[in-house]
Amino acid sequence: MRRIRTLAGKRVLVTGAAGGIGSALALRLAAEGAELILADRDGNGLEQLRRALERKIPESAGKFETYTIDLTSATELEEMAGRLEAGGLDVLVNNAGVVIAGPFRDARRQDIDFQLEVNLMAPVRLTKLLLPLLRKSDAAHIVNVASGAGLAAPAGLCAYSASKFGLVGFSEALRAELAEEGIGVSVVCPAFVKTAIVRNSIVGRNCEKNVDELDRVVHRLGATPDRVAASIVRAIKRNRPRVVIGWWTRPIIAARSFFPALACWLNRKVYARMRKRGLFE
Repeated sequence: MRRIRTLAGKRVLVTGAAGGIGSALALRLAAEGAELILADRDGNGLEQLRRALERKIPESAGKFETYTIDLTSATELEEMAGRLEAGGLDVLVNNAGVVIAGPFRDARRQDIDFQLEVNLMAPVRLTKLLLPLLRKSDAAHIVNVASGAGLAAPAGLCAYSASKFGLVGFSEALRAELAEEGIGVSVVCPAFVKTAIVRNSIVGRNCEKNVDELDRVVHRLGATPDRVAASIVRAIKRNRPRVVIGWWTRPIIAARSFFPALACWLNRKVYARMRKRGLFE
């Protein structure tokens, strides 16, 4: 398999670029000399990122392009893919994601569909559209940013976990299929990350308390966006099949594999404790 030894001069597409992980990744990639293609639904966020790139890494000026795009729109995905044909593509990072937490009994159908569309179907569709371009590269790589919830499903995140489990499965199968073509595929599974995703996405009747409590948990146990970004860059260069971020998630994942009854019991206990504290109510 042809590894990417250096990212200098490589054309890299990052979805969810205006978010915490996406912005940190863009800065790291630009510092390595990559030519960036930044996509996000937040046009203002992309503009702020553009200014940050030009301020912190002046040599990146003119080496990136931005797309304000709704990843759930097949038409917009096709339009972006068409515009990328002339310049080619070396690396695709499917980073965009959303989480809407709460008991499944209270979940709205549109919230379930939205998570499945953004977290699973958008990466699948975009990868399908861009695979012909990646095949033309001398050394290509695909990174799918999943979650620890795609390896061990916590109660209160049913739809989110379903979408991330699907993304992990897609990544592993695709890696095997593309190995002979020299295209690497990595799936990155961070647990909590210190971004605004919780504040932007939590649901529940006691919403304000939910957000405050879970935000405290995230910032106590979570990794920084820059740490996740560094792990993504290493995964590309070393062609890692899977990267798990968060030391405390590994024993949970191991328990699920070797002691499933124990893992289910722990999941119930944690969920009961969260509800007792008023979360997800």
